[in-house]
Amino acid sequence: MKYLYKVFRIFYIAPLFCQAVGLLTLIDSAKEHALSWKAQDLQSRSNEMTGTVALGSLLPSISLTANQSSGVSYSGAYSYGSTTVPGGNLPYHQTSLAAQVQIPIYTPGALAGYYAADKKSEISTYDYKLFEESFILNLCSQYFNILKSDKALALSREELEMKAKFYSDVSEQYDVGLVAMTDLKEAEAALDLARANEIQAVFQLNSAKEQLVNLIQLTPEYLQDLPSSIDAALLPVTSDRGTHPSLLKARATVDLSQYLVNQAYSGFSPQLVGVTNYSLSPVNQNISHSVSSISAGLSLSWSPPYGATSIAHVQQQNYALQAAQAQLIQTHHDHETQLKIGHAKYDSMLRQIEAQKVAIRAATIYLDAVEASYEAGQRTASDVLAAQSSLTQQRQQLFNLTYDSLTLYLQLGMLHCCPIDDLLRSLDEILTESWNWN
Repeated sequence: MKYLYKVFRIFYIAPLFCQAVGLLTLIDSAKEHALSWKAQDLQSRSNEMTGTVALGSLLPSISLTANQSSGVSYSGAYSYGSTTVPGGNLPYHQTSLAAQVQIPIYTPGALAGYYAADKKSEISTYDYKLFEESFILNLCSQYFNILKSDKALALSREELEMKAKFYSDVSEQYDVGLVAMTDLKEAEAALDLARANEIQAVFQLNSAKEQLVNLIQLTPEYLQDLPSSIDAALLPVTSDRGTHPSLLKARATVDLSQYLVNQAYSGFSPQLVGVTNYSLSPVNQNISHSVSSISAGLSLSWSPPYGATSIAHVQQQNYALQAAQAQLIQTHHDHETQLKIGHAKYDSMLRQIEAQKVAIRAATIYLDAVEASYEAGQRTASDVLAAQSSLTQQRQQLFNLTYDSLTLYLQLGMLHCCPIDDLLRSLDEILTESWNWN
């Protein structure tokens, strides 16, 4: 905005000054004249100014009202002796002439308003960035739920096949009298439970898919470019490198508060405002309509700042600035805390995943040993079924840990302001590796 003010100063105020110097030479015959301004009516944040230009008793007295939304309005009335004829109601027998001119001009209050609007728009942009991050994280979390449910269904079907084969083997051995009725009943019960688990896994998978579809359908219009199908749920979404939007928002809020404080204080110091005054008067007191003089000039005015009307308002802006500064410090602290806790938790989950892989290897070896012992008559059907269930649970736990770690991985990447497409490519590699753990 300071550049806008410089342009305003160069292309508006400077030419007026030159015009004033040239035109003031035309009114040598007028009486001694003076320009005086006074600021009035600064209540209710009106940002209005009133003033008077005295150009001698034979020239009109000019009244000025400036409003930051409508520009500057000039109205003139001719004064002669003790008689003042208001502008707009001049009979022909009166030796006076009035004029009204409107010139668009931006007051300092208006310029401050534009700067504040830009800052508020910037803050809204950061709010959108934060919402976008939250939405993407939610979208990916829902997708990970689908992956977990899908893997749970695959494991349930593998377990069902395993239980069905085992039941078939036990049934054949029971028919030839090699095993007892107890083993057959346990194998049958395990098969029924596996069927129920498969039905539940199908329901969970369909529910997870429905939740993701509903989430995408509820996407606001300005996020419709995000993935619109389950298969494309991990398409890249652009994100800027740099500081996290929460920190940028806090800093922008401090900048805005600081600017409003400066504007509030500036209301108690003079500001230069460019003004052009046009006045017409008759040559003498006879009826005549010829132009005697045209005057132009600059004036010094105390313009009310943006939104500031009193000392109390200045104090209020100071309090707002202090609150914004405190929020910025708190945001920095929260950001660092989230990173430290997130990294510690993520490292812990990675160690759990490695431990889980070791547990799966051990459970696989144990199951092979139990099955061999069962075939040798050294183990019961219950031992085999328990070993099978343990292996399935260990594998499901591995996938749950993996997908939960992906959600945390995405959160940490966003806190580090990594581009979303890079994060998702990394996630895809992790998913590919984890999917091979059958």
